Amino acid sequence: MASEDAGERQLQKEIGTDDRAGRFYDRQMHDHLTAKMASLIGQQEFVFVATADAQGNCDCSPRFGNAGFVHVLNDTTLAYPEYRGNGVYASLGNILENPHIGLVFVDFYKTTVGLHVNGQAHSYTPAEIPARLSTYLEQQDPTLVTSVERWVVITVEEAYIHCSKHVPRLAKTSKTIQWGTDDPVNGERTIRWPSPTLSFWKRRVSRNFSQSGRESAATLRKVEAQVPAVGRFRQRRLSAAEFAEQVVKIGRVTHGSNGVQPIGPADEGWVSGRCRGSVRCRLGGR
Repeated sequence: MASEDAGERQLQKEIGTDDRAGRFYDRQMHDHLTAKMASLIGQQEFVFVATADAQGNCDCSPRFGNAGFVHVLNDTTLAYPEYRGNGVYASLGNILENPHIGLVFVDFYKTTVGLHVNGQAHSYTPAEIPARLSTYLEQQDPTLVTSVERWVVITVEEAYIHCSKHVPRLAKTSKTIQWGTDDPVNGERTIRWPSPTLSFWKRRVSRNFSQSGRESAATLRKVEAQVPAVGRFRQRRLSAAEFAEQVVKIGRVTHGSNGVQPIGPADEGWVSGRCRGSVRCRLGGR
């Protein structure tokens, strides 16, 4: 909430709206997310993100994802993934200098209600995420539309509803979105792993197959000859052999014949790569 000497308070007194504004602060302003706010966030596919650098130069940029891509960890913590974009990192760069952040959600399609969330933000590589986010991802196993470059975690300081009176209702139409498109690496197609975290693979690979870590590593080393493309794992590029070394730490892996399972186009969790005449394949299964 604004301090007594804040600019908005000065204008309220000058214009004569301080009583009305006071009622708004008392009734609408929260230092946490209410259940209705959390529900609204869980349905949104985009959010407007406002940041500023250390000198106060502002930037406002939209972020997009599948419904609920901004995750409510608890009533004072949000987190959202930063997917591959233009490589400028204006918002993330501002957050490094100045943690203050403002989010605006607008439900243009249904309720036409808006939601403001202000707080402090920090960004992390997938390997560095805080324990509360790691636990949430392991327990909820949310769908990520592509690999994550960084996670932004926000501590909520104030949240309030934006009146729907002047918000237009829009109609959503169909559009195919190519999420996180990767550039070729050394002339090869890049494998896009469906999750950036080691915990994701631990869950996936331990379901159907019991094998020692060294045996699993040997299995995946065989895959290296079949999948020459360089993959993304934990947001840095690893060869299949390097990935196999990571699997030793996991201890078990799911695999099919020779470590490669052909799949259909509708199957989830697949990793596209070049192997044996461009056959679609995946490491592990569901």
